[in-house]
Amino acid sequence: MGTRSSLAPGSPQWRIPAESELQQRVSEEVPGATWIGVEKRGTSYQFQVVEQQLAEEREALSPRNLVAMKNGVIHELYVENGRAAVALNDVVQVGDLLISGLIGREGEESAIAAEGTIRAETWYQGRFKCR
Repeated sequence: MGTRSSLAPGSPQWRIPAESELQQRVSEEVPGATWIGVEKRGTSYQFQVVEQQLAEEREALSPRNLVAMKNGVIHELYVENGRAAVALNDVVQVGDLLISGLIGREGEESAIAAEGTIRAETWYQGRFKCR
């Protein structure tokens, strides 16, 4: 006796399986459901389904370092992957290493894609004439 035929409109109550058995049967028949709740309300049944949400696949990044694109003073540093090569209030120049993509002990290092957020105060120099 399948779940669908057990819950046909007009089915006698004594032929309908227990809520836990209904929950198990429906879970087996509904792919992609993380959880299914079954609740009897009078002569009807209430089903709650929580869909499985897959994590977004992130683009695979090749091993790399993060380097400064401008001169500045580091004010915020958050490293997700990698190892910080600078500290707060450090002065950096264009091309300086900020987050290294090499992790592990010296001599046993492995290369990863460095990721993080770095905020720095930058400045610009310019010349102008007043007439």
